[in-house]
Amino acid sequence: MGYRYYIRLFYWFVVAVIGMNFQTTAQVSDVVFENFSMNDGLTHNTITSLFQDSKGYIWIGTTSGLNRFDGRVMKEYKNEPLDSKSLSNNRINSICEDAKGNLWLATEYGLNCYDRTLGEFEIFTHDEKNENSLSSNVVYNVFCDSKNKIWVKTIKTVDLYDPITKKFKHYDHYYDVFNPLPENPNFPFFEDSKGVLWVATNDGLDMFDQQYEQFVRFESNPVISTSISDNQVKCLFEDSRHNLWVGTSHGLNKFNRTDKTFERLKIFPGNTQDAVNAIVEDNNYNLWIASGESGLIKMDHVKKTIQVFKQNIDASKSIPNNNLYCLLKDKSEIIWIGTRTGLSKMDSKKKKFNLYCNTRESIFTLSGNDITSLLADKDEDIFVGTRNEGITMINRLKKVARYYTTSNHKINDKHVNVLYRTHD
Repeated sequence: MGYRYYIRLFYWFVVAVIGMNFQTTAQVSDVVFENFSMNDGLTHNTITSLFQDSKGYIWIGTTSGLNRFDGRVMKEYKNEPLDSKSLSNNRINSICEDAKGNLWLATEYGLNCYDRTLGEFEIFTHDEKNENSLSSNVVYNVFCDSKNKIWVKTIKTVDLYDPITKKFKHYDHYYDVFNPLPENPNFPFFEDSKGVLWVATNDGLDMFDQQYEQFVRFESNPVISTSISDNQVKCLFEDSRHNLWVGTSHGLNKFNRTDKTFERLKIFPGNTQDAVNAIVEDNNYNLWIASGESGLIKMDHVKKTIQVFKQNIDASKSIPNNNLYCLLKDKSEIIWIGTRTGLSKMDSKKKKFNLYCNTRESIFTLSGNDITSLLADKDEDIFVGTRNEGITMINRLKKVARYYTTSNHKINDKHVNVLYRTHD
């Protein structure tokens, strides 16, 4: 029996180390990041949470306040010590929205519910004299499920809030007091397509059985390669093909619902395993992964390839930092990235327009940007008339451009009003 056991153990070790490797490809140069910082109105550069509400606003939680972004203006929300209807605390750990359009915020001191109509925050805190109050003032996550239940994660418990009675019901889960917390603790909830509620904890992954009101715990085991890679669970995500992904402080896992095992994926270069803090999926079925120190990772789990996007101090349009904390894919398919040093915006969609202008960055450099007229001929040449800069002829198939100006004696006047083709 011992011989067979070690053979099986060696097999799973080989699978874990070799079989799940991904090939790293070069960083794509045409992906640009638009970056935002405190200079653009953020309350702080360290972004802890991102959420898009039913009205389309982007809500940005930071270590020092909350922002609402409408695409142009950042609105600021902060704790005001003399205003009991302001935020209870400026560190925002997570954000969600209930069926009535109220925003719920998990903070370092209390749970907050924002009433948009009144513009006020209702604050819930722990009361030692009230067993139906919030179990702890430090709230790591809040989640509104498909049945409009409000779930709250504290370090030791999961609380379920009843908006009618305004009481909290407490569910204890396994908690190791000696297990240190991560730098930015955020233990999210996740409801999968089957209605199962999952809870990330500092001591493993919990699946909540709502019928029996009990937790089923999945923990890491160093001698079982099909266990979860680490007990410190950072994020949960289900893709469009119903694969359940689990990010931990030590790598990425894919959960097998049939046999309740985990496939550990090696997506980081070398033998390192970085933290996986957040995951989203684009419309091409690629997963985008926010890592703890390795930048932004684009993963094609069908082709087994990854692309890594890291900070480039010489490029203003690169990601601002390699320490990423959260991700959001909004309704227009734009991916928002919360980092240690600011917010980044990336459009993952293929470009529908090519820009032609008088710049070195353009595919074809025009003679001028003040365009007055356009003409296409039968050879698929495009003639661009400009004000005071002559004519540029572009052939997109041959990828060449020619210029007609007064300086090269091709035309008599550099100011072009109309281009017109006569019949042959």
